[in-house]
Amino acid sequence: MSDLIEISTTERAVCIRPVGWLHGADYELIRPAMDALVEKRGSIRVLFEAEELDGWTPAAMWEDMKLGVHHARDMERIAFVVDRKWLEALAGLSGVFTRAEIRTFHPDEIEEAKAWIDAD
Repeated sequence: MSDLIEISTTERAVCIRPVGWLHGADYELIRPAMDALVEKRGSIRVLFEAEELDGWTPAAMWEDMKLGVHHARDMERIAFVVDRKWLEALAGLSGVFTRAEIRTFHPDEIEEAKAWIDAD
C-alpha cells in the first residue's frame, strides 16, 4: 500500500489523494469506490490530487490501466491536480484509455478543480 491514500466520494466523483508511491494493492481501495459510484449514477468523475505522489509501481500502473479500460465508457471527467511536469504529461496520456474530458490543475487551483468536477 502507498504511504497514505485518502479516498472519498462526492455525489458525482471519486476523490483520490495518494502520498508517496502508489502500489497495486491501493487499487483494492480505489476500484470499489469507483464501481459503487458507477453503479449508483451510471457514470463517474475522478479528482486525482497528485501533488504528493512520488510515482506508481509497475503493479500500480497495470492496475490503473485495467481500471481505466474497465471504466473507459463510464468516465465523464478527470481532474488531475499536479505540480510536476512529468505528472502533467502522464495525465495527458490518460486520454488514450477514456473518452472522459481531462484537465490538469495546479495545487493552488484545487477549488477550481473541485468546482469543475461537480459542475453540470
